[in-house]
Amino acid sequence: LLAYGVTRVSASAFNELRAILFAKVCQNGVREISETTLEKLMGMDYKFHINRQSGALSKAIDRGHRSLDFALRAMIFTVLPTFLETFLVGRLLLEKCGLPFMLVTFTTMATYLVYTLVLTQWRTKFYRKTNELENQASSSAFDSLLNFETVKYFGNEKLELERYGNILQKHQKSYLKSANSLSVLNFGQALIFSTGLTIALSMSARAIISGQSTVGDIVMIQTLLMQLSLPLGWLGSLYRELRQ
Repeated sequence: LLAYGVTRVSASAFNELRAILFAKVCQNGVREISETTLEKLMGMDYKFHINRQSGALSKAIDRGHRSLDFALRAMIFTVLPTFLETFLVGRLLLEKCGLPFMLVTFTTMATYLVYTLVLTQWRTKFYRKTNELENQASSSAFDSLLNFETVKYFGNEKLELERYGNILQKHQKSYLKSANSLSVLNFGQALIFSTGLTIALSMSARAIISGQSTVGDIVMIQTLLMQLSLPLGWLGSLYRELRQ
């Protein structure tokens, strides 16, 4: 019990130490890319700056910074360890339970990965459309307030409000499509993993009945597969952030 407590405290301490060490590396990368982005914008021609949409541009830059930080953390601390963990679990199941269990595990993970990438690719268009409309709404509100005197002088308050409201209505519809497609993705992921887990547990139960395995084996299989399921949800999010 004492060792268990020490292990949990140590795991938490190492996680926080990892966050502290990686924060500097990640922020340096974000800073360099931000400086490069501003340099590129400053190098654009005069026509670009005259026709600029300050609100949308600011929103896009901010979203890019946040996506970069998320992508770096997910890639290094979630995706790569998940692939390594899948390989180790498959090797362990091969040695302890046999080839069929390893094949079920790898088939489940491969199906899960392909389904996630295909569905994420499909729903990315909804996500991008939502972001574009969000940028338009931000740009409309920002530019209206920035040019308040001109709007007030020509009495265009109603026109600006109508334009802003139309953009928000389109954003609402696009957001609902994105949210609904996310539900489809999550349900499919749960179905694939649950099917693989059920098959593996059924095979283990049959082996127990025949005397080839023990109850501890079925507990081990369930624990290992459930452990694999925890970080898999990040795959779709990471792919979406990279694609948007």
